[in-house]
Amino acid sequence: MCIRDRLYLEDVSRYKEAEEHFIKAGKPNEAINMYEHQGDWNSALQVARQHEPNSVAVILMNQGRFFLGKKDLARAEAAFVGAKKPEIAVKMYTDAGNYQEAIRVAKKHAPHLVGEINTKFVNKGDGNLTGEEIIASAKLWEESRDWRKAIDTYLEITREHFTNPDILEEVWEKAVHIAMSHDKERAHEVISIVCKRLHEIKRFEPAAEFYETIGMYEEAVVCYLHGKLFDKARGCVSHLRNPELSSRLTAMINNAYKQHLVATNQAEDLVVHGDVGRGLDMLADRGDWQQCFDLAKQQGGDILNKYLLRYAKQTMEAGRFGETVAAFAKFGPPITNSFHGLYKKLSMEIFVEADPSEIANLKVVLFRVTNQIKDDANTLAVRELTRFANCAHLAHLRKLINDKKNLGELYAKLCISLLRYCDLMSIDRLFYDAGMACRRINWLPMAFVLLNRYLDIYEVIEDPDNNNMGDNSDFQTADIPSPFDVPLPEKNFVKEKEKEELRDWLLQTSINQKTEMTLNHRPCEKCGTKIYEAALTCFKCKTSWEPCIVSGYPLGKGPIANCRSCGRGALKDAWSVYLQHFANCPWCNNPPQ
Repeated sequence: MCIRDRLYLEDVSRYKEAEEHFIKAGKPNEAINMYEHQGDWNSALQVARQHEPNSVAVILMNQGRFFLGKKDLARAEAAFVGAKKPEIAVKMYTDAGNYQEAIRVAKKHAPHLVGEINTKFVNKGDGNLTGEEIIASAKLWEESRDWRKAIDTYLEITREHFTNPDILEEVWEKAVHIAMSHDKERAHEVISIVCKRLHEIKRFEPAAEFYETIGMYEEAVVCYLHGKLFDKARGCVSHLRNPELSSRLTAMINNAYKQHLVATNQAEDLVVHGDVGRGLDMLADRGDWQQCFDLAKQQGGDILNKYLLRYAKQTMEAGRFGETVAAFAKFGPPITNSFHGLYKKLSMEIFVEADPSEIANLKVVLFRVTNQIKDDANTLAVRELTRFANCAHLAHLRKLINDKKNLGELYAKLCISLLRYCDLMSIDRLFYDAGMACRRINWLPMAFVLLNRYLDIYEVIEDPDNNNMGDNSDFQTADIPSPFDVPLPEKNFVKEKEKEELRDWLLQTSINQKTEMTLNHRPCEKCGTKIYEAALTCFKCKTSWEPCIVSGYPLGKGPIANCRSCGRGALKDAWSVYLQHFANCPWCNNPPQ
């Protein structure tokens, strides 16, 4: 077939027949050119591989240029690489500004070009590369084993590139690890830079650890302290061989730790670490008095007393006397130069309400106070506090006795004994309780006199202008304070109906009773004068007696039993009755024998 016929077949798109005739004529290049002209690169390559192998690379290059002209870079890349000209594919991508693809191709087909591409990539950014692009560049230097450039590139990352501190920490630590493994001469410099940056983003622990690796122990401690990592800071210092530096850093740690404890209200740890005053003040300021007292107690009496007195001032000024006396009873009453005024005020306020639990605590407190100051027993202040202690003791014991059965006589004696303290406790209640107690056990003369006096007090409370207290002759030999000398309550606690029933009983008793209605009396053991049975002092010769710790009655010449723990005495018959119901001494609360 002539050349004209072959061209005719090509013109009428009968390419396969034309290819066969070109091959038979020994002109495979004509077939290749035909296919290239038609853009049928696969057919062109097929002919070349079978009949003209030396043309394969040329065809691939032509194919690459064709696709490059069409902006089909992926297919152009495949053609250039197939032609064993990867550098052209790399240049294609770099010319297009697609450095990531250029690097990909270079890493796979032309590794010697990676550094050059990376340099172009960095330079083309003019300092405006994204964080991701800088990290990618650093990884390329790392893969190329250009450690210095890898370190520098990682260090180009700043907080302007990433707001996530995790990413920043990871990137900067990468720079440190490369320096420590492959560029030890720069390790100190790199670590210093990274540590400052980690400190700025509040990654204190890794910063401190890196500082330790290069021997910058003070900087490491500062970082640990900023991170509140006090144990690690102490661990860092424990390895130091320089005593002066160790001492200075230890002081720094201790001071920072105390500041931390203050800021976080960890008062107990403050005390444990030696800042006793600040720790206890913190507890007191926030009202955690129980813990304050517990810790102060461990520091000794002076410290405990300081905070007990501070608590007393606060609670007493607020009128919370029960809380004051409860704290004193639990932790011990403080003794100061002005103790008399403190305990007098506290006692007087507790006696006003006479709450049983507060009386019980006051009894404990005054027992301890009077025991501590007994060497000054003759002073006026001590004698007064001793009187308060006796009053609290009898009032508390009366409550205990009243809770038992078949102790009516002992209860009545305690009520009668408490009358000598009617200037401390509510006078109307004391007379009423004593009279009713005597009435219940059929001590009618005593009941009559005491309840009659109660009605006198009732009337004066009801009508203060009346001021008619009646005949006081029955009490002339007694050591019971006169109602004229005692402040009276503002109102009566007994209802009008009860008062009238009581008045009727008194009237009926006075009519029916044939015996004289007077208080019980006894002769004074010294002068023989007839005195009130429960009086502790003879009104004539002024002889005085100690009160029985069970009944409150005077300890005369009759049989007396003494507690072997505290030495206080009791009338033997009262003592025997008491021990049938209680195990411990009523005064000291210890076993009596």
